[in-house]
Amino acid sequence: MADLRDVGKPAIDLKSQPDDIGTDIRSRPSVRISLIFLASFVLLVPSAQAAPQQLGAIWQRGNDAIVVAPCPSDGDSDDYCRAVEVTQGAQATPLGAGYMDVKLLWASRSPDTTPSVVVLGDSGGSGGEGDLFVVGFDQRLTIRKLSGERMDSVVVRTDRDSPRFALPFDIEYFNGAPHAAPAIVMLPVRWAEDEQGGDFALDPAVMTDPPPSRRELASRLTAIQGELRGWAQDKDPAYPLYPRQESALGTPVTVQTLANLALSGHSDLARELLHLAWPENRAKNGNPSNGEEAFWADLCGSIANHPLWKRLALEHLPHADLILAGAAEARPLPAK
Repeated sequence: MADLRDVGKPAIDLKSQPDDIGTDIRSRPSVRISLIFLASFVLLVPSAQAAPQQLGAIWQRGNDAIVVAPCPSDGDSDDYCRAVEVTQGAQATPLGAGYMDVKLLWASRSPDTTPSVVVLGDSGGSGGEGDLFVVGFDQRLTIRKLSGERMDSVVVRTDRDSPRFALPFDIEYFNGAPHAAPAIVMLPVRWAEDEQGGDFALDPAVMTDPPPSRRELASRLTAIQGELRGWAQDKDPAYPLYPRQESALGTPVTVQTLANLALSGHSDLARELLHLAWPENRAKNGNPSNGEEAFWADLCGSIANHPLWKRLALEHLPHADLILAGAAEARPLPAK
């Protein structure tokens, strides 16, 4: 990694990057990355014509079933409120409640494999908050739960009768971004069986991208340079640009670009791009317009403090040490 203190020397040698990183775009996590801005504006509130979700089983195999039920009487009394539970004959095991909609996302083809089903409890609203349940019925009932925002964007597919997931890693409200404009990286995640019934697991071989080509890097640099310069021009040059003078609409292109790189094994390139793109010193009366280090530190803090960072052991990604070092200097995250 180049010495970022040497501002007179480009931190990224674009000539050293490959011209092409392959023709099979389906193998590249960058293709699986989505911004999901427009969908965030849709408020998932039932219209006057919409009926509540129908009650009953949405999946059944023998005596085992996933059942949509009314919310408990001691909770939300809304007619649209739904709960989800596992039934095994006459025995019912609650999974969760408070949902607008319960969806079956995946089911195994064989009764002899586990897990058996993947279910989403969608709480509704513009943030896509919800709970993801992975349920197995093999030797015993096993349940794994994953909660968060933007869960309505989860994708599940079959790989040798086991689920593979695209899970949203969301960075919310960074640098003044509104709730409708998060940065979202869809992480490719596998299901790993263990003695406890399995869990979500990092798949480094799929998650890690080859280095971007020099053409791609140049394009990304141009995009974030334009965004950061536009933000700087609207602010007082006498004060640090960040964090004292947050952007009115956030810096979504910059945050998305850096997060894409960091979560595909290229935190070193992310740091260098930010260094090259940061607005030039607009010193006035001897006060430099700084904030680059604080911006990077807080972004690293948002990444390293995300629940999926620990759950998926993302510290094993290449160059994750740069994220952890940056996060150590970050400001405390605001309480939600």
